Amino acid sequence: MRRLSPPHYAAKAPISSDRLWDLRTVAEPQITKDGSKVIYVLTWPDKMVDQNHSNLWIVGHDGKDPRPLTTGAFRDTSPRLSPDNTKIAYLSNRSGKSQIHVRWLDSVRKRKSPICQQAPSSIEWSPDSKWIGYVARVPAKPEWSIKPIERPAGARWADPPIVVTKLRWRQDGQGITPPGYTHVSVSGDGRKSTPDH
Repeated sequence: MRRLSPPHYAAKAPISSDRLWDLRTVAEPQITKDGSKVIYVLTWPDKMVDQNHSNLWIVGHDGKDPRPLTTGAFRDTSPRLSPDNTKIAYLSNRSGKSQIHVRWLDSVRKRKSPICQQAPSSIEWSPDSKWIGYVARVPAKPEWSIKPIERPAGARWADPPIVVTKLRWRQDGQGITPPGYTHVSVSGDGRKSTPDH
């Protein structure tokens, strides 16, 4: 039995915290119908603003010719290939808030769905590739509220009080959850978003 000398099993220097800014992660792969390409999300940290950014990339099934489908310091996530394999829907905050975007794979054509008041999630295509279903929170009037004291002109007061009537009223990374309900809606090519009640 061969004995290993100390250099063979000596521990390597640990990764320093500064190296975390160099890490890139891939997730949410979508394989084209013919199996020739893979679309995925590439995420990287930005140490200047202490935030993660992500773009959509496409690569051949053999790992060759990787290239970006989207670019910029945004959050492009949740890619979903249409059943007809002609376009991809995804979520992006490039308009200032998370919205549904659609990109055709054979061209540079893009489309943004009608503005959702609240961030959409869980997007999925309809079988005919004409509609996108999604989940979003629909605001509602609070069950009851407190009438604030009138603030004098020019006064700098603390934020007004909030009324909490639900057990789940706050989410990590999002803050206070405004009153409302979660609805399933659909959006099509230029058509108005319609909730499915």
